[in-house]
Amino acid sequence: DAMCFAKPVVCSVADGTEKRLVREGYNGYYFNNGDADDLARVLELLLADSQRLRTFGERSLAIIKNEINIHTVIEGYKNAFEFVMKLP
Repeated sequence: DAMCFAKPVVCSVADGTEKRLVREGYNGYYFNNGDADDLARVLELLLADSQRLRTFGERSLAIIKNEINIHTVIEGYKNAFEFVMKLP
């Protein structure tokens, strides 16, 4: 959701979707899961630079608009279903 509103992302490793959405040092940062000190470090790094916040946010929105969104996900499912239907 944050990316749709042109916000940078801070996350830990979760279900795997973050690997396609969050690009370390490009539109956000990862922190070590369960590590509050690492989360604080990453937030301080991000919040220390207002230009970085804007740039990362713009990059997040561009990823959603151009690469990963409901349209591209549906197209991926459609291609997968078409591939499976062609198998003997």
